[in-house]
Parts: sequence; structure tokens; C-alpha cells
Amino acid sequence: MARHILALIAICAGLPANAEIWIIATRANNIHCEMGDTPGSTQMMCNIFRRSGPPALPKPADCTAQWGHAYFITDRGPVQMLCLEERSNDWPGNGKLDIGKPLEFGGVTCAATRNKLKCKNLDGHGFYLSRRVQKVF
Repeated sequence: MARHILALIAICAGLPANAEIWIIATRANNIHCEMGDTPGSTQMMCNIFRRSGPPALPKPADCTAQWGHAYFITDRGPVQMLCLEERSNDWPGNGKLDIGKPLEFGGVTCAATRNKLKCKNLDGHGFYLSRRVQKVF
């Protein structure tokens, strides 16, 4: 569980004070992503609020919080699912994702529909999120 908390801290507090953080959401407002960017480093954490079906990966034995709704991706390396208490989807954001227009954020590229999101990094690792299906690749 500690590595999951460290990943969350990295996006929220580990970036330098001059780093910028953006919050975006799908048009249906079911998926929100927080993105932080510094030269040579991109970090993104996405939360899906309403979902069904099994989580993308099994819940670790040391996870005592909720599982299956928080995904963390950087420029390189595998996606991490985070063990976190679920957040509210009423937090403020910078905007909505454009449907059919790729979002390129540092080394992470995402594509969105009204209620689905697929993101991948420079290594080809990523995730797919929709209400019915969540996958990590």
C-alpha cells in the first residue's frame, strides 16, 4: 500500500512548486484526471467514479481502502492502480476532454469519448476506462 500512496503523493506534492497541475474530465463527468508536468516528467492520475464489473487488476492483500477506481501513469513504465478512498466527482477542473481529439500531455497520450478514456505512455503501457470495463495494459 505504501507504494500506492507514494505514487499519489508524487503527483500532488512531489512536483516542484513551479510545476503546473491540470484537472480534466470526460464529457459525462465520470472520469477525472489530474496531470502534472515538469521538464522531462509527466504524471497523471485518473479516477473513475461509477463503474461495474471486476477491477482491472486483483486487489492487493495490503490494500485496506477502495480498489479499482484510481490509475496512475507516467511517461515511462507500467501503470499503477492505487489503493485509495474514493473521491467525489464534484471537484473543480480545468476543462472537459475533447471527443475524437487526442490529448497529448508530455509522454502520455489519451483519447476520449463521452464516457470512455484510453491513455498510453511512451513505452506503450496504459489503461482503458469505461463504466463497464477497466483494463491495464
